[in-house]
Parts: sequence; structure tokens; C-alpha cells
Amino acid sequence: MKSKGVANHRHVTMLSTSSHELRHRHAELMTSADSLIKGGNPEKAIGFLEEVVAENRDHLGAYELLAKSFWKLEKYSKVLEICKELIRLNPFDPGYFHLQAMSYRALGYYGECARILARHGNQRLLEDVEALQVHLIRDLLLSDAEFAKEYQQNAASCLDKYGFYFHNQEAARVWIAENVTAPKKNRTKSDFARA
Repeated sequence: MKSKGVANHRHVTMLSTSSHELRHRHAELMTSADSLIKGGNPEKAIGFLEEVVAENRDHLGAYELLAKSFWKLEKYSKVLEICKELIRLNPFDPGYFHLQAMSYRALGYYGECARILARHGNQRLLEDVEALQVHLIRDLLLSDAEFAKEYQQNAASCLDKYGFYFHNQEAARVWIAENVTAPKKNRTKSDFARA
């Protein structure tokens, strides 16, 4: 019985030693990756970071540096993939939702960006994205007869079909109508009142 206990003790000691070595190796990889990112070489950093997350799928710090690397490389689709992991690991960090929203914005998915900002609260950015969408819709109404027809038939369905999103749909429709009938009139964000 005593020898079995000694064997178990050795097994636990081996596991803790290998776990310690793994954490130490990950720390070294993270330090190297961070230096590479700061030095302007995020491509090489990604290799180190992917090695860390391959061995530890719950390594929050590695995912954060991966997101930073892909952002610097303007690979916003990859940033969105990383955001899913960041949110899975820490769904209470508003910064991850902000990063997700800004990635959608960078890819031109303004409606999805606005939806996330409305849900996770950045009013100033939401107003900016909604104002941008109003101008895009105005341009579509003035230049795309098919879009204009669909919009006239059912504005809410049309906006949804084309991926637009507004926290206050009715205020958006009023603002759009005013901009289309008088496109030279300057509107401010405060004209886009929230209900």
C-alpha cells in the first residue's frame, strides 16, 4: 500500500512539474510575442500565441495579444474569431464587446456594429455608427431604384434585409426621410433622439 502512495505522489509531482514548466514556457512565449508586437512584427507574434492557445484553450492573455496582433494587421475577421473566445472566457468585460463592434465596423457591417453597441452600451459610438448608416441609406435611396422601392414598401424589412440596425427604428426613418428630401440640410446627432 505504501508503494502505491509513493507512486501516486511521484505522479502528482510529475504533473505539477510539467504544469509548472508549461506555464513557464507560455510566459516566455507571451513575453516574446508582446515584444514582437511592440516592435512591429505581429505576424511572428501570432505564431507564438497560437502555440499557447493550442496548449491552453483558456489562456485569456494569449487571446488578447492575438486580437491585438490581428487588429494591427487589419485582419478584422480574425479579430472577430478571437473576440468569440475572449467573450466566452470573460463575458463581463465590455472591452471585448467594443472590440467586436469595432471589428464589424472596420469590415463594413455597420448594422451588426450598432446592434452590439446598443446592447453593450457605448452611446457616443452608437450615434456615430447610426449617423453613418443614415447617410449610406440616403445614398442608396438616391442611387439604387430597387433599394428605394423596397424601402418604400416596407422600410423596417428593407433595413433588416440589407443589414442596417437602429436602436430607435422610428427616429431613424424620420431622420432618413428628412435627409432624402433635403439632403443639404445639416443634421446633428442630437436630432437623432432616443426614445
